[in-house]
Amino acid sequence: SNPIDDDRSWMRDRSPTASPNTGPNSANQGTFFAYLEASNITGGPDDAAIASPCLEIPAGNTAEITFDYHMFGANIGTLALQANENDGSGWITLWSRTGAQNDANTWFNNEAVDISAYAGSTVKLRFLGSRSGGFAGDMAIDDINITVTPPVCAGIARIWNGSNWTGGVAPGATNTATIN
Repeated sequence: SNPIDDDRSWMRDRSPTASPNTGPNSANQGTFFAYLEASNITGGPDDAAIASPCLEIPAGNTAEITFDYHMFGANIGTLALQANENDGSGWITLWSRTGAQNDANTWFNNEAVDISAYAGSTVKLRFLGSRSGGFAGDMAIDDINITVTPPVCAGIARIWNGSNWTGGVAPGATNTATIN
């Protein structure tokens, strides 16, 4: 959960973060991005999370989350993507990066994490930012997308008996073909 103090939570912005030599200069996609402000961290928690609502991924489907991230500054901590199927306890880390990953003008685009393991269940996802101390630790995320893909139907099997296809129809792209 996010602390109440704005200096210890994820914020939405469209311009460079207030601290010099850290954070992005602008959004990667569109106008806004979310960032974790690292300034004024004394006396409070060094972690802040931004979480999704509960997501239902239908059984038999594949699913993936993609996002852009920015981690520039001398005091960058850890950014993690976590999942939880329970009541908010027992978060599992699916992806993480620690320390500066880029320069001031570079976003990492379309980082992809497979979340198909949660098909058939309800899951909550969160980004957890952990500060390492110092003001130059602003990290950001942008362009978060979740894609759920239903299974491909195999179609009807077509059998060649030596002179004709079953049902008089040749196989298409989703049919299996057997030649006897």
